[in-house]
Amino acid sequence: MKFLDKKGLIKAIYCMMAVNGEITEDELRKFDELGVEICGETFSSFKDSFIQECKEYLEEYWDYEFFTDVVMELTDQIIEQAEEKGRLASRFVIWNLFAIAYSDGSIDDKERRLIGHISRVIGMKRSVFVELEMLMKTSMDLENELRWLQQSSRPYTEIKPLVDEIELRRKNLMKAVKAMINDEVYEFRVYGKVKEPKEKSAVAKMVDETTSKISGVAETATSSVKQAFKNDVAPVAADVGSKLKSGFLSTAKAVGDKSSAILNKNQQNKEET
Repeated sequence: MKFLDKKGLIKAIYCMMAVNGEITEDELRKFDELGVEICGETFSSFKDSFIQECKEYLEEYWDYEFFTDVVMELTDQIIEQAEEKGRLASRFVIWNLFAIAYSDGSIDDKERRLIGHISRVIGMKRSVFVELEMLMKTSMDLENELRWLQQSSRPYTEIKPLVDEIELRRKNLMKAVKAMINDEVYEFRVYGKVKEPKEKSAVAKMVDETTSKISGVAETATSSVKQAFKNDVAPVAADVGSKLKSGFLSTAKAVGDKSSAILNKNQQNKEET
């Protein structure tokens, strides 16, 4: 089964930023931050050479009709170069790619196509891909609700219960993501492969419930604003959007580190036997 290691994940993120045909300065800054967060000090040892290799590989095709296919070919090469000792759980990889793609609030069709391609190459079942995407979309809905509350001028006593409710659902959603990743690690350790779910998972059911309750929170908020009067909004809601975005990568990274270690241990046991 094919996979990505940490270095490969960072390279795949760069490819995803390039798939639209250009990379902005803001995206490059984000790339640097993620490189250090995920790869630590080793990031600087391969960053410049990799970016140069990418430019040389892609520059001939920037205006090519099938440029997305060219980027996919590059990600295939990256996956082939991944080292077993740094193996990452596929769900960790795809979740992080979704997190980056949605970091500006939406996902481009080319970005989604590339993530889908990577998920298939590393052996992810379609049902799992759909479930991860559903979780990410739900998280974006939660963030939008939090941002709406943040920008309102209602008293703290009115918005706090709503913020607490959404924050709780955000926390439960992240638990669901971690559970999905840990399930993959456990199944790989026990069975040597990841089993395909036979029915709708508990995670999917939780997302359905969360999605329906998000709309309920929104209706409550809309009703409350009609009765609201101007006042300073308490700091509790001031940075909810930024906390949501940073929480995805830092939480997933910790799980990914654990996943990598367990997957590597499983591989070592196989070699010893």
